[in-house]
Amino acid sequence: GFYYFDDDDQLVCEDLKVSHRSRFLMPFDPIDEPPAELIAFLEECYENSDPKTQIMRTQELFGGVMTGIGVEYEKALFALGPENSGKSTMMLILERSVPEEFTCAVPAGKLHSEYHKAMIAGKLLITMGEGSDRVLGDDFKSIVGRDKQSARPIYEPVFFFYPSGVIVVNANEPPAMKIEGAILRRLETLSFPNSRVQSG
Repeated sequence: GFYYFDDDDQLVCEDLKVSHRSRFLMPFDPIDEPPAELIAFLEECYENSDPKTQIMRTQELFGGVMTGIGVEYEKALFALGPENSGKSTMMLILERSVPEEFTCAVPAGKLHSEYHKAMIAGKLLITMGEGSDRVLGDDFKSIVGRDKQSARPIYEPVFFFYPSGVIVVNANEPPAMKIEGAILRRLETLSFPNSRVQSG
């Protein structure tokens, strides 16, 4: 349940709702029509790669990150595709959909570092770019799996937390990783197959 103190300082428990799981409230004024330019952009990005399903999965990613419930699926998402295929634009739109204080970028090879783990505490969106000096392995699996983490900001004491953010990796090729079932089960891919560099 969701526990809080009411105006009379009495402890109250409510049944959990989606709004209780949100890390913040996002005021919005929904329009009557779907966002035509965004949908057209995504259709072009996902052309010849099951665009309807890919757009639906992109919408699920956005909603899961913004409401804070995406972490419950214990999946990292890889936006994979060739150069200039739209994945960076999609990532920018996603990042701008979430208040800045709830996002961070961490190098893929630094998830073992207590300093970098401190950066992801309390975040809803954790982005990673291409390139790694360390294979994604046990630390990556532990964070995506929402295991209790030990972290330490520079010059500050150690603290413990449970990850609350969705990891989204933007890359032309998959990062190096340990190939084992526990890690593979934690991966989802959005394919961006259409390079504007190649197609002109």
